[in-house]
Amino acid sequence: MADLRCPLALEYVIEKYNPDIETPEAFPILIYCALELFERFHSEDVSLHITTPCASLKNLGNSLGLRNVTFMTWNEFAAENAISLKRKTLKESPIPPGFFNGVSCNVKSLASKEEIDAFFSAQKENPDIVELLYCRQGCHNGDGILEGAP
Repeated sequence: MADLRCPLALEYVIEKYNPDIETPEAFPILIYCALELFERFHSEDVSLHITTPCASLKNLGNSLGLRNVTFMTWNEFAAENAISLKRKTLKESPIPPGFFNGVSCNVKSLASKEEIDAFFSAQKENPDIVELLYCRQGCHNGDGILEGAP
């Protein structure tokens, strides 16, 4: 079973290695938060702007077609609102690999495109859960935050 927190990693694995990979019927938490806000405010004349760390989450959110809800990367939001950004890479990811640490089944954590390629190319292991994060060392280097990432 593949972890769904990173739509870009999942899209990559499906396209390149396994179109039949099993995934839970779930969304990344950012999408659940947006759905909750939509439920609370959709009857009002309110526009919601949800910022995301990457274009992949933005695209997933916008694909839901929620009325008056726009998903945009932080870079797009900053540009649209003339916010000057001082960019820096975080020392630690707010969403690091290891979410499934302590779970009592066989878990393989992959936290970069290179690790994903190495694992799926070799396919020597057969874990119960594959944690997938496209950006190296976790979700913090997305193309919606830093220029030239991931």
